[in-house]
Amino acid sequence: MANRDVDHYPHFVKRICEYLRETLKAFPTIKSKHDRSLAEEGVSEHEQFDDTSNNHLAVFIQGIAEDLPEPNKLGFLYALGEKCGKLYGDYKLLERSEAIDTMITRLRDAVPTTTTGESRTMRSPFESALARVGDLVHALVCCRNRNLFVRELIHPGVTSEHVERLMQSVIELATDVPQAAPVVFFDEVNTSSILGLFKEMLIDRTINGRPLPPNIFFVAAVNPKIKTTEKQDLLDVGAFNVHDLPASMALLKWNYNPLEGRMLEEYIGGKLRMTFRENLPDDKRGLLTGLLLSAHQFYLDLLHQQKLATNAVSQRDIQRIFKVLEHFYGDLSLATADGQQDNTFLNAVCMAIACVYYFRLPEESSHGPTRTTFSVRLSRLLPPLSSLSFAQIVSRSLAQIISPTNFSIPAGVALNQALQENMLCILVTVCTSVPSCIVGRPGTSKTLSMQLIAQNMRGEMSPLPYCRKLPSVDPFFCQVFTFLKIIN
Repeated sequence: MANRDVDHYPHFVKRICEYLRETLKAFPTIKSKHDRSLAEEGVSEHEQFDDTSNNHLAVFIQGIAEDLPEPNKLGFLYALGEKCGKLYGDYKLLERSEAIDTMITRLRDAVPTTTTGESRTMRSPFESALARVGDLVHALVCCRNRNLFVRELIHPGVTSEHVERLMQSVIELATDVPQAAPVVFFDEVNTSSILGLFKEMLIDRTINGRPLPPNIFFVAAVNPKIKTTEKQDLLDVGAFNVHDLPASMALLKWNYNPLEGRMLEEYIGGKLRMTFRENLPDDKRGLLTGLLLSAHQFYLDLLHQQKLATNAVSQRDIQRIFKVLEHFYGDLSLATADGQQDNTFLNAVCMAIACVYYFRLPEESSHGPTRTTFSVRLSRLLPPLSSLSFAQIVSRSLAQIISPTNFSIPAGVALNQALQENMLCILVTVCTSVPSCIVGRPGTSKTLSMQLIAQNMRGEMSPLPYCRKLPSVDPFFCQVFTFLKIIN
C-alpha cells in the first residue's frame, strides 16, 4: 500500500483544493485572486504540507465564501460540508469519531448557533455555516489514521480471550480497508501457554475456526529453547523460560544472529552519531568505537567458544552503553585534577563499559573469563599517554564517585569495592532508567547498597551536595517468593 494511500492529510487537502478551484471557475471575477493565493501560500497540488497548511486552508475557505455573490455563499458552504462528509466516509483508514459525525449532521441540518460572551446573540446563517465548515475541516485534517501496526508483548498471563479482543479491531480494519496491510507483531510469543492459538493464526490463517482476512500480516519474535547443562558458569544467566514451538511453525523460523565485524562497527557508528549530534573529535570518536567494539567482541568470542550463555550478550548492551555514557560524561566527579577534558571523556567511557560489561565478570575463575583478561584486552586500545590500565581507571573513577565526600556512609559500614559497585549500578539505574539486577550470595551488601542509595538520594533534602543534583529516590520494596503471581 503506497504512502499516499495511507496518509489522508495530503489527499484531503488536495481534494478540498480541487473543489475550491472548481468553484472558482464559475466566478471569473475572483478566480485570479484566489488562484494566486493558493499557489503563494503553498496549498497546491503537491503532496507535502507543513503544520500551517490547515490554517491557510481555513483562511482560503473564508476568503472565497466572503467574496462570492450573496446568493451563492450558503450554497458554497453547505456543498463544501457535503464534500467533506463524503471524503470522511470514503477514507476508511481514518479513525471514526462521534464528534465529527455530529459536526456533519449539524451542518447538514443547518441548526443555528449562538456566540458566547457578555451578550448571547444569534449568529447569521452564513456565520454559523462558515464556523461549522471551518471546525469540520480542522477536525478532518487533524483526524488520526487507524493504527496499521499492532504490537503485543506476550507473557504467560495472556489468555485466548485477550488475543481475540486484540484481533477483533485488526480484523475490522483489514475488512474496511482491503488495500491496507495491517501488521500484527507478537513479541516473546513462545512464553505463552496458548501456542495453539498462535499456530492457528499464523499457519492456518484462522482464529477459533473463523477465516482471517488475507491482508493481515503477522510477525512473531521468539527466544530459542536452550537445553540446560550441568555446568553452570558465573556468566551463564540461565536458559529462557519458553515452550517448544509447534512443529508446523518450524519452517517460519529465521535465526537473527548477533552483529559482528563490519556490521557491528557500522551499528556502533550509527548510535554514536545519534547520541553525539555535535561534532565529536575524531580521536574521541575512534577511542569510543574501538573500546566498545572490543568489549562487545570479547563477549561474542566467549559465545563462540561456548563459555557463555547465548542470552548473556545482545545489541541492547550497546544501547545501554550510550545511555550510561551520557550520564558519566556529565558527572563532574570524573573530572581530573588538571581539568583535561580528554581524560574526563576517557574516564566516562571506561565507566560506561564497566557498568555494562566489566562488572559482570568475576575476579577469578578456573574455567571462564575474568576481569583481568578483559582489562588486558581493552588496555591495549587506550591512548599512549594513559599511564593507567583499564582496570586502574575504573577503580580510581569508582572511588571518586562512590566516596564519603559524595555519600553519607554510616559508621561501621565498610565502603569496600563490592559495596561501591552495587551502589554505582543502582545510581546509574536511577539516573538513566536502564534496569539492573544485582546478583550475589546472601551477605554481599545487595540490600545495604539499596538502603544507602535511598538514604542519600533525597533530592534537595540529600545530606551532601553531590546527591542534591541527582533525582530523588522513593523506593518500593517487594519480597519475591515462589508462589508470587502476575496479579500480585
